[in-house]
Amino acid sequence: MHVLFLNSWYPSRVHPTNGDFIQRHAEAVAKIHRVTAIHVVTDPNAQRTEYEEHIRNNVRTLFAYVPRSLPFKPYRFYKAYRMLLDKAGPCDIVHLNRLYPAGIVALYVHMTKGTPYIASEHWTGYLPTHPTGPSLWEKWWARHIARHAACLCPVSRHLAHHMQGLGMVCDYHIVPNVVNTEVFYPPAEPRSRPFRILHASTLNDRHKNISGMLRGISRFMRHHHDTELILIGPSPRRYGTLLRQQGIERRTTLLEHMPQDELAQWMRKASVFVLFSRIENQPCVIPEAFACGLPVISSDVGGIAEYFPDHFGLRIPSEDEAALSDALTALYKGQQTMASPEEMYQYVERHFSPQAIAHAFDQVYKRALGLL
Repeated sequence: MHVLFLNSWYPSRVHPTNGDFIQRHAEAVAKIHRVTAIHVVTDPNAQRTEYEEHIRNNVRTLFAYVPRSLPFKPYRFYKAYRMLLDKAGPCDIVHLNRLYPAGIVALYVHMTKGTPYIASEHWTGYLPTHPTGPSLWEKWWARHIARHAACLCPVSRHLAHHMQGLGMVCDYHIVPNVVNTEVFYPPAEPRSRPFRILHASTLNDRHKNISGMLRGISRFMRHHHDTELILIGPSPRRYGTLLRQQGIERRTTLLEHMPQDELAQWMRKASVFVLFSRIENQPCVIPEAFACGLPVISSDVGGIAEYFPDHFGLRIPSEDEAALSDALTALYKGQQTMASPEEMYQYVERHFSPQAIAHAFDQVYKRALGLL
C-alpha cells in the first residue's frame, strides 16, 4: 500500500524540529507500507520556490520551500503542492496531519481523484485552555475537512472530545504518538544519587510553565542539597536570571535541544522527569521517560492521564508549585511505590512502539479502504 503523508507540520530546513512527532508516525508506518511525505513551507531566505527530496528511515520526503511573497503566496503554495503531488505519484490513501491548512489539499485530492484520507490531529488549539484557539475561518475548514475524512485519529480521547464539541463530525479512532523503544530503554544499572531532576521541551513558558516549574523545583532543592536539575531545550540560558534568583543556578545544567539518542542517555541518568505544562495533548516525552524506566511528575492536564498508569509517577494540579515540591520530596524519600523499569518499558512497547503504532494505522487504513 502506498500511503501519502500530507503534513501541515514537518521537520524541515526552516523548522528542524517542528512536527517531529509526525515524522515518527510516518517512519512507523513505513515499516509495513510504502510512505511518501509532502511538506510545503514558507522560507524567508528563498528567492524562488525550491524543491528537495530526501529518504530517511524508508520515508521518501518531498519538500517545497516557498518565498515570503504575500500577494502571490496562495498561488505559489498551489503550484508547489501540484508539483509535489505529481512527483509523489498515485497513492492508495492520504494520511493528513493537522486538519488545517494541509487538509484543503487532502480534500482536493479526494474530490478530484477519489482517494480517501484519514487525519491525525495533534493541535492543542482545539482545547478550551488554549490562549487563542482556532479562528472562525480555521474552524469552518476543520469541520468541512473532517466531514469528508474516512477517520479522524487524535492522539488522545480528551482532544477527540473537544474536536467533537467544535462540530468536527467523523468516525474517531485514537492513535497516540510514537516512542522508539530501540532508543529509549532502561539503564543497565539501578539509579543512584545524586537525585537528578530532568526536564526537556520547547521551553515555551506560556505552554510549558517553565517559570512555575523552576520555582517549584527550587523550593524542593533548597531543602535537599544532593540534587541537580537538567534543563534541555532551545535557548535554555534565557532562564538564567530566574535560576539565579531561585538560588539553583550552580546546580543546574543547561543543554540545547538534542537528538533522541542523546536525550535517552540523559533520561537513563536522571531520577525523575518533570513536566509542569498548562496545556498538553499527549506529550511524547512522558512515554519516552517511561520507556527509560524513569518516573514522571506531571501536571494533570489534557490527555496526559489517559496514558499514565498508577505507580509510574505522580500527577499534580496545574500551576500548583507547592504540589510539585511535595511530589519531588515524596519520590526523593521513597514514599511512593514505583513500578519497575522493566514494567514501564513493556507498557510503552505495547502501546507506543513503532510496531504498535504501525499496526494501529494499518487497521485504520484498511477500514477506510473497505478492506476490513
